[in-house]
Amino acid sequence: MNGGFEGHFLVGGGDGGTSSAVTVALTDWCAEPEFGEAVAWRTRNRAFIPGRSLEPTATALFVQKVSLDSAREITAIEFPRNNSLHVFAMTLCPDAPRTLPTIPRPPARESGPKIRVSTPGWVSPGGEVRYGVTVPARFCRTGYNAEAVTAVPGPDGARGLPSPCVRDTTAPVTEFVLGPAVTTHPGLLQTTVTVWRSDDAEPRMFTQGPPIDVRTSVAVLPDACDDRATTAFYGMNAPLTVGGPEGDENTTLIRMMKVGGVRGVRLGFDWGVIEKRPGAWDFTIPDRQVAIAGRHGLEVYGLFGYWTGWAPAYTPEGYRLYAEFCRRLAERYRGRVNFWEVWNEPNIFYWKRGPKEYAGMLALVYPAVKKASPDCTVCAPATAGVPLDWIEKAVGFGILRNLDAVSVHPYRMNGEFPEESDFPGEMDRLRALMARCGGADKRLVISEMEYWTHPAGNGPGVTEREQAAGLVRTYISALTVPGLDRLLWYRFDDPGYEPWNEHHFGVVDPALAPKEAFVALATMTRLLPKPAFRGWLRRGPDVWAAAFDDGSGNRVTVLWTNRTQKKVRLSPAPASVVDLMGVGRRGDFQPLTVTEQPAFLTSAEPLQIAE
Repeated sequence: MNGGFEGHFLVGGGDGGTSSAVTVALTDWCAEPEFGEAVAWRTRNRAFIPGRSLEPTATALFVQKVSLDSAREITAIEFPRNNSLHVFAMTLCPDAPRTLPTIPRPPARESGPKIRVSTPGWVSPGGEVRYGVTVPARFCRTGYNAEAVTAVPGPDGARGLPSPCVRDTTAPVTEFVLGPAVTTHPGLLQTTVTVWRSDDAEPRMFTQGPPIDVRTSVAVLPDACDDRATTAFYGMNAPLTVGGPEGDENTTLIRMMKVGGVRGVRLGFDWGVIEKRPGAWDFTIPDRQVAIAGRHGLEVYGLFGYWTGWAPAYTPEGYRLYAEFCRRLAERYRGRVNFWEVWNEPNIFYWKRGPKEYAGMLALVYPAVKKASPDCTVCAPATAGVPLDWIEKAVGFGILRNLDAVSVHPYRMNGEFPEESDFPGEMDRLRALMARCGGADKRLVISEMEYWTHPAGNGPGVTEREQAAGLVRTYISALTVPGLDRLLWYRFDDPGYEPWNEHHFGVVDPALAPKEAFVALATMTRLLPKPAFRGWLRRGPDVWAAAFDDGSGNRVTVLWTNRTQKKVRLSPAPASVVDLMGVGRRGDFQPLTVTEQPAFLTSAEPLQIAE
């Protein structure tokens, strides 16, 4: 049960078809049993708002015993209409036992070798990186290999990689240090520890099986700092605490976000957590989340969560209660949360009705929220994709009168880059629809978008390099869309290691080891901290070049191609060219080799491009 439930089931009898109400109380599945239930099963994860990943919050399935009239024939049991109530099994029997049989547990996994970075997830070029290694006793030999990764080839075709550092020893390594030799260039320092397992009969003999590799990474970033002033356009979906919303502040993740140039964070506020029973308000968790964000200078983009268990979903009373929940949040965090999004992806399974009902609910929420926090921006409908037919129907039912910004989630489900999947055209068509229906003055927000680095789920995954290129090309393309205020990537960190696409959306892994996309993000926000779009120099079909002012008087042109290599001539010659991994080069670059990996060209004057 999500949010807890106290209500009635209707039990139909054979005596003329009459029904009687039976009182039932069920505990929220994230809490300890409150109503005498027995625990059938526990897990450490649950679906995380907005439902696209897992968060490490303990949950359980409960068994509740309800007394019925055993002398009466039962012909039907009707559950309340509540989409947060989940009944997985029901047994009718006299004197049902309260003690459950023991469920056999699988044996615990053998602990394996682990590698950890003692320093944060980034270092400056020429810096020192310290590692700790945990090697169980059954492993008798270890070695490690470190290799710096940069954009290969770079804008001038050069690799520029230092020699890998390799060490092999017959004894387990528990700590080692990599010095300036392998952190010379910006990019990603990938380190692999290889361990060999000893034979149980003869410890000095190695097994015939393959060795075990354990990997981690560190970003090598020039001018890395966590207080650089960047635009709030660069946002992320991310948890700010460890182990769920009640955990400790995730200081390392927050610092990495800020080093990456992220200034906005999308947080979900779950009605079932805040008001578990009617009138029983508990703001402990959202108070803490908002305080953590404020302490670190992160702008909060708040998401009003889903139905609570006790509210009558999809009814006039349910909509009224939901509007009151939204109003209380907006009032409580006025001036601290200035963006609010109403529901999540109502065009798919998160919303069990159509655009008409969603528009009706929004018509109650919007005035309540604006009265409580007049200066905030209310965003809707936060659709999965950009379903113009659904949005147009919702517009017909009046949603443009009850929002300040139109929010969408234009996912690229097949690993295609933005230009290949017509992202610019999609945004143009959405703006045209808004203008045609009287919403030309409304802003746009992209509150979810991503590329995942694992070939599973709804479409093929991408390599880390492709994710890095896709992230930069998406943000740069979004910066050119008129009226688009924010892009919040989904998400900053991978929530787990499972073979499921949503465990591989992040720019850092679950241990906060950076992927190449983190380095690309930091490169982009360092060179374009407060970008002002000045126009397209080239807009396809093969070469794309967007010109910006960087906020401090420099002209920065971002240049890439569509899965091809092109040689172009630039006039005047740029002062510098920085690749996707942050490696900068100077020279006349005539001609310059352009690839699908964006390059950043700095110049004092506008560039002209010729092939």
